[in-house]
Parts: sequence; structure tokens; C-alpha cells
Amino acid sequence: MQTTPASYSSVKHSKIHPKFLNSNSTSHRWPFGAMAELLDNAMDPDVKAQQFCIDMQNFDGIDCLVFMDNGGGMTPATLHKMLGFGHSDKKEIDGHRPIGKYGSGFKSGSMRLGQDALVLTKHTSSQSVGFLSQTFLKAAHAEEILVPMITWSLDGQRWNADAGDVQQSLNAIRDYSVFQDEAGLLMQLDAIQGTGTIIIISNLRRNSADQLELDFDADASDIRIAADPPEEGSASPATNYQQSRATQPKEVDVPLDYSLRQYVSVLYKVPRMQVFIREKKVKVKRMTSLLRDKLQETYRPHSDPYFRCDIEMGFNTENENLYGMMLYHRNRLIRPYHRF
Repeated sequence: MQTTPASYSSVKHSKIHPKFLNSNSTSHRWPFGAMAELLDNAMDPDVKAQQFCIDMQNFDGIDCLVFMDNGGGMTPATLHKMLGFGHSDKKEIDGHRPIGKYGSGFKSGSMRLGQDALVLTKHTSSQSVGFLSQTFLKAAHAEEILVPMITWSLDGQRWNADAGDVQQSLNAIRDYSVFQDEAGLLMQLDAIQGTGTIIIISNLRRNSADQLELDFDADASDIRIAADPPEEGSASPATNYQQSRATQPKEVDVPLDYSLRQYVSVLYKVPRMQVFIREKKVKVKRMTSLLRDKLQETYRPHSDPYFRCDIEMGFNTENENLYGMMLYHRNRLIRPYHRF
């Protein structure tokens, strides 16, 4: 007899509780690593965006992070899968391997940056909005993750067959997002020329001093991690954020640790997408081009003779105080200046 889900309809189901959204986000200790998940999704072969924009916008007094790409957009079904868990249809296309694999990057990345993420996407024949919101789920005392969604045709006609479902979704988005009505959502979708996706993250993460962990004021063309305040009673100025690394002195300045522009400039070994931060294009760097007296080695473990890892070594021509291994996997930087 063939086994199907219907054969076990009385067996208890395992549901994902809304608290998992926060638990899942703790995989990113560093906010820039969370942002990289959203960049990866835009560059993967199923989206293949040519441009990606990151900005801060204020909606009625609320500071929000806004991410926008000009990729192919998403169908309603694809958007629903992205907002859910355990779905990933990513595969290699024409030699372009996806960075993501398990379909968790958007959830972990967006929920690390803020409490609420509104996704507006335009495909070739439809435009949709989806809302992943910890604020909404907590207020609703939800015991499983609810995802308000609405879909329209390109001329603004609703696709959803159930009027009650549309109204409930609109109510949730109106009450817990930065948009107050359907007209505002459609106006924002109109900002997408052709196809693409906009992600608006609100209720941004704050630090222990109840200040935004991201600094939008220090540099008008950058987004930075807020400087660490001086110790109480100390006359020393605030210090730039620095990731912990073995043998690295605290006084060493590592710009990519606290500057999104510096981090994105080396994020991909071979860049395939233009990135703009606060309307200014990021000048990318290939780390190998910054090295002098270069050596190249290939590592093949005995356990897997078909696996190979290319290692390029040299002296940093930009800053001799910055050294260590820049570890790239599937073209993406996963650990900068790693030391043993």
C-alpha cells in the first residue's frame, strides 16, 4: 500500500512556534552577516539581480532598513515558501551555484535586524506583499507562524479569492507595519520598475543602552555598527566595534567590522551584482589583487580526493596590520581575517 500524508491524518503535527523566529535569528551575532543573507538571495541564480540597494528610510517617524533588487521577483507561491520554513528550490543554473541551500537565510537574517519584515515583490504577471512580523504574532498570541499575504494583478486588481483572507491580511499589515492602507502598498509596488523585490525591516534591533545598534548618522553614505561607548568614568572616546579574533589587539582598526560599505566591498570573491548603499555605489575589491609576493597552493584532503581548496597567500598592500585568512565559500566571504 502506498504511504501518503492522508494515511496519517490523525498523527499529531509538529508546528513552528513564533518564538522560533527569534531563536533562529541568533545564528547571526553580527548584523552585517544577517544583511549578507539578503544580498545572497538577490544574487542567487533563481533571482539573478543586477543591482541591489540598501538604504535607511523614515516612515512616519520610524527608522527602517530598506533592501531593493531588480531581479525577477516572486510569484505568490514562491513568496509564501520564502516566508515559510524548510523550502528551498535553489539549484545551479548555467554554472552559477546558489549560495543558499536550506531556505532559512531570509528568516534568520531579517529577524536578526528587526522585529518585522514586509516583503513587496513584482513578478511578470503579479505583484504581492507578505508580512513576517514578530510584533504581530506576539500581539495576536499566535501559537504558530501566521503570514499575512495579498496578491494583485499588475494593474492593481486583487487576486485573492477569499475576501475575508484579504481583509485579515490588510488589518495585520495596517496595524503592525509602516503602511496604513492598500493604496500605500500599491504605491510602493509602483516604485519597482519591471520586476524585483523590496524588503522593509522595521522595529530595528537595539543594544543594551536602548539605542539602535546601527548608526545612520556617522557617515551619510554608509551604515555602521554603533561605536562601543566608553566605560563608565573613563575619559576615553567611544571605540569602533570590533569582532573578536585570536591574537588581534583591541587597538587595531578593522573597518569592515563596523562599516557596511567596507564589508560589502570584499563580500564576494567574484562580484556579479552592483551594490548601492545609501544611493552610492560600492567600489568592490578583489582581495587577491591587494596582495603582493603572492603564492598559490591547492589543498586536497586525503578523505576526499575530488575536493579541492585553492589558497592564495601574500602581503596586504592596503594595511599591514590587517592579516589572517579571508575564507570564501561558494564565492561569498564567510569569515574575514580568521586567525588560528
